[in-house]
Amino acid sequence: MKPSNNQRATENSSKTGWTLGFVLVLFILVVIVNSVFCAPAGAEKIQNDDGSLSIAQSRRFTIINLTNDLTLNALDIYGDFEAPLPPLNSIPPGQEANFEVKYLAGTTYAAFARYATTNGNIVTVTMRTKTGVAEITVSFITSGLTSFTDTGNRIAYIYRKY
Repeated sequence: MKPSNNQRATENSSKTGWTLGFVLVLFILVVIVNSVFCAPAGAEKIQNDDGSLSIAQSRRFTIINLTNDLTLNALDIYGDFEAPLPPLNSIPPGQEANFEVKYLAGTTYAAFARYATTNGNIVTVTMRTKTGVAEITVSFITSGLTSFTDTGNRIAYIYRKY
């Protein structure tokens, strides 16, 4: 007895569905293996004390001097900066300085830059990274300056308070 056309169509569609499902499962496995064993762009693998490998990244922070007439002279730069340590450079009016702070999921890092302005103000910039967050804060010893920080872009704008 010969199978009907309906039986043949059912057999062919079930084979096609099985093949499509198999390809989909293989694709999902490739994506999972890739995400587990491959580092994202811009990351480097570092060896931990226990010999295991982990992925290290850094986060960029920017300080912009918007005072129009005051230079920010670097006094101290210390903390968890990426190597090499940033130089003690001044930030003239209208200029900026960029810093790379260490970042590793599950770890908190903090780096600090302290400046004296040409009129005697002391400005301390704190750059902190932790899992899922990178924040920048600015504090002043004396009055006359203020700041606006954009933690989404990790930028601190320093300007005069009038």
